[in-house]
Amino acid sequence: MDSKSRFYALEVMCRERARLADKESNYWLAEAEEWARFGQSCNQRDIPPVSSSGRIHSAGAQSLMARFAENEKEPPSAQDSSKS
Repeated sequence: MDSKSRFYALEVMCRERARLADKESNYWLAEAEEWARFGQSCNQRDIPPVSSSGRIHSAGAQSLMARFAENEKEPPSAQDSSKS
């Protein structure tokens, strides 16, 4: 591979990575907005108690956090490609 074609391949790779990073950034911003809307719509009495250590005591909240943690294991770009 000559240097011109190698530089071009690296340029294409970098542009693709930038495109994917932008897509991932948009995903996380949308997640943040969704959590903000969720937080605004909850009544104060529905918020589970949190101990001084930061642990959530509600079983429902723990289940929700477990599902969130499970989703975190797969990067958004992999989640997006599985939807296609």
